Amino acid sequence: MPNGTIVEELDGNTVLVEFADEKGETVALIPIPKALLVQVARPVPKPPLDVTAVEPLAGFVLRLTFENGEVRRFSTAKLLARNGTVFTPLRRVTMFRQVFVADGTVCWPGGADIDPELLYEQSVPDFGGSSEESVASTNYPIDAEWENMPEVGLEQWPYGKQENGGN
Repeated sequence: MPNGTIVEELDGNTVLVEFADEKGETVALIPIPKALLVQVARPVPKPPLDVTAVEPLAGFVLRLTFENGEVRRFSTAKLLARNGTVFTPLRRVTMFRQVFVADGTVCWPGGADIDPELLYEQSVPDFGGSSEESVASTNYPIDAEWENMPEVGLEQWPYGKQENGGN
């Protein structure tokens, strides 16, 4: 859709509109009745909601509270499934549980953080209830207790057994 710029009001009902190409050179000057003009405002992107509180839950899920008071759950399973990322160390429950809020988003020691807009868009509402009930209803992979989660690196993720005869 070509963009035009009103350059002059010809009378009370008509304006002169200039249409230009990519180089800014005038391609056409066309008188257009005001009734045919469409004022379309570009959508103003809504600012992302900041995270104000975070709680680590079983199954590597985060319970997030956003600045509007909404409480949601976010599964980190996809982030943790990738090898060799800043999130890889978070496969250790002790590291995962060190999550904190800084600058409106969730962070961990070592520099891992997640964009608050992504957290909001890819999370589900938290309707209360126990962690296991709510998380299970969202099809997140969970273990019944923190103690059952792997405390080692890549060889046990996700929830597999060690090939070297370990757990």
